[in-house]
Amino acid sequence: MMRVGIIGSGGWAGRYGVALQESQKIKLVAVAGGTRAPAYAEKFGVRLEPSPEALCAAKDVEIVAVVSPHGHHAAHAVCAARCGKHVIVEKPMATSVAECDRMIAAAAKAGVKLMVAHSRRFFPLVKQAKKLLDEGAIGRILMLRQLFSHNARSFGTAPGHWMSDPNLSMGFFIGYGCHQLDMTLHLVGSRVRAVMARFGNYWANTPIENCGALFLDFESGAYSAFMEICSMPNELKAWPPFPDYHEVNELIGEHGLMLLRPYQRLALRNGKDGDDWKTIAELPPREADNPTVFLREEVEALADAVAADADPPVTAAEGRHCVEVIQAAYQSSRTGRAVHLPL
Repeated sequence: MMRVGIIGSGGWAGRYGVALQESQKIKLVAVAGGTRAPAYAEKFGVRLEPSPEALCAAKDVEIVAVVSPHGHHAAHAVCAARCGKHVIVEKPMATSVAECDRMIAAAAKAGVKLMVAHSRRFFPLVKQAKKLLDEGAIGRILMLRQLFSHNARSFGTAPGHWMSDPNLSMGFFIGYGCHQLDMTLHLVGSRVRAVMARFGNYWANTPIENCGALFLDFESGAYSAFMEICSMPNELKAWPPFPDYHEVNELIGEHGLMLLRPYQRLALRNGKDGDDWKTIAELPPREADNPTVFLREEVEALADAVAADADPPVTAAEGRHCVEVIQAAYQSSRTGRAVHLPL
């Protein structure tokens, strides 16, 4: 059983605490970082370290889970790697390509594994969709259309919240849009070669964007029209267990169509079963909203990769490319021009 230390003690770190308690492969042993760390240590029965640096240096910690604000990811991951620890870092990998490169170099020099926790890859419907696409269910992917709508007012406009601090979060799109972006990159199986984007803000007195539209040009020849908004109307009740959440992903292939709502439904329309949509799988709300399952699977996947000396299922290179696309999108929005990759 591999021993894990966690850097960060906020809401998402708390979900990690619950998830890791249910694992037979990994054990949470220590926490550091954040004002809630003492309460976190008491709640989960783990050791409280005085600092992230002390946690990284602890002899009984084998894996460090970096669940701190985005702006701290690189420093915490590099510290862990230099201490000889394997690292799983929450999405986004970092806030710039340069930071990602620092993390990759530190892990390579230390000979440790570095994995990015892009959780969508572990969702049941996403895994099923990827399998169908790889099997040619709709043929070569030609085009995608994606809409992600969320109501983030409760913390996005809260004074002093780190998500609204551009120095800690960089922006809403890198924090939320990276979920859908990584999933898109994973499903298409191709790198992006050019990005055109525009970001805006519908909230007063908030220094970061809360909506965006992107056009992605893939090396495979596929195109994606990608929209995100974090200002979903308060009055709109979309779907439990997230009444303030709505997402649709449509994929057009040479031989058919795919509809993917990761928390709800996967369907195909390819002419083999008539002209109607065929539901492949559906998830009830309770099963769909179970982060303890995919968070546990993420960390266990890194432990398995360490044991087998294999690449983790979400590599640092993949995490870096996701950040690269987002960095290019922000650049495109500032300049009003398409940005070509690599940066």
